[in-house]
Amino acid sequence: MNNPKITLKNIRENKGISQRQLAKKLNISQGYISSIENGKKSPTIRMLYRIANALEICPHYLLPVTIYCSNTCKKWGDIL
Repeated sequence: MNNPKITLKNIRENKGISQRQLAKKLNISQGYISSIENGKKSPTIRMLYRIANALEICPHYLLPVTIYCSNTCKKWGDIL
C-alpha cells in the first residue's frame, strides 16, 4: 500500500523540486505541501491528481491504495 505523504516527499525530492516550487506550480501554499508530507493533512483525490500532474507522474503513485493505471493516465483529468 502506498503512503501519500512519504511517496510525495520522495518523488518530489528525487525530481529536485522544493516544496516552494511545487506549491508555486499548483498555486497553493508551501505549508499545505508540508502538511501533506508530514501527515497533518490529507489531500483530496483532485489535489492528488494536480500534484501528480505537476510532478509528471501517474496519479496512482500517490493514491493510498494500489490500482491499475494504464499508459493513458493523463485521461484521469477527464473524469476528475
